[in-house]
Amino acid sequence: MNTPDISMRCALATLVLALLLPPFERALAEWSVPDELQTQVNTLNNEQIEFITSGAMLKFIPERQFEHELATRDADSLRTLVNDLMAVP
Repeated sequence: MNTPDISMRCALATLVLALLLPPFERALAEWSVPDELQTQVNTLNNEQIEFITSGAMLKFIPERQFEHELATRDADSLRTLVNDLMAVP
């Protein structure tokens, strides 16, 4: 077995995956608002709606938990939650 050849193949495979992953990650992360939660989402401003529908909030909170938050929070509390999530670096 030629060790440099295996190392080169691993490095090439890693590079290819690194270049291909970001577009797929973004596409997979997009989030559609369930119909039954659309009314709650409509209380948010455009920037907040873009943040959640882009899937960016999924970096900080699981989808199921976020849906629970949408269903159970009042409008002010929901806006505060989304603002707080948006403020996380």
